[in-house]
Amino acid sequence: MAVTQLIHCALALPLLGCLCAGLTDGHTLRFNLTVKSRTAPGQHWCEVQCSVDEVPFLQYDNDNQAKLWSSWEKKVTETEAWKYFINDLKEIGEIIRKELLNSTAKGYPTLLTIMFYQRGKSDTTCWIFSISGQYLFSFCLVNMTWTVLNPEAKGMMEIWEKDKELEKKLRITSEGDFPKYLNEFLKYGPRLETQDPTQLSSTTQLPSTTQRPHMDIIIVIMITIITIILGMP
Repeated sequence: MAVTQLIHCALALPLLGCLCAGLTDGHTLRFNLTVKSRTAPGQHWCEVQCSVDEVPFLQYDNDNQAKLWSSWEKKVTETEAWKYFINDLKEIGEIIRKELLNSTAKGYPTLLTIMFYQRGKSDTTCWIFSISGQYLFSFCLVNMTWTVLNPEAKGMMEIWEKDKELEKKLRITSEGDFPKYLNEFLKYGPRLETQDPTQLSSTTQLPSTTQRPHMDIIIVIMITIITIILGMP
């Protein structure tokens, strides 16, 4: 490793420390968006589970069926933020499915997109893409950088990276829309004592968030930053 790279790594250590600390503070908006490249008739090709501050918030599918968890006030579904957020989920799902169908992935894969937005002194937004539990690559708004997490996915990432429509949508929603949505949603809950997951029709639920809720996000963002630093001249 070159001396300059070692210097960059040393300078980055405080940043990584602040990042890890920052992801434990402030409010967060996160969703897991699952897109299937092929489905049987009647099956959903897109499903989304969304949480606010790691508390389940809504579930959505491509039939435009958005269901609010009962721990939140129903008035939130009457807001402009709710309407535009659902529309963003629909558009993002459609764009990602198009990319998946045109990708180099073998067979008929199901792709999971994790979006994580954290509000704080320095807002953090990261998109992580995975297939079969394997992280492929990420797109972080920290420096508008795509980072390969699996060498076998490099070709697929390069194709996605060239899609300016996709990048524009991820950037606009991350920088402008998600902060506004989060501020609005926080006005309506949650009421944890009344949370009732049985109201949701799908059996697919958000992963457990009782232990290390942001650890997967922290790891990917740290890998992204270190990769960028090591690539510096």
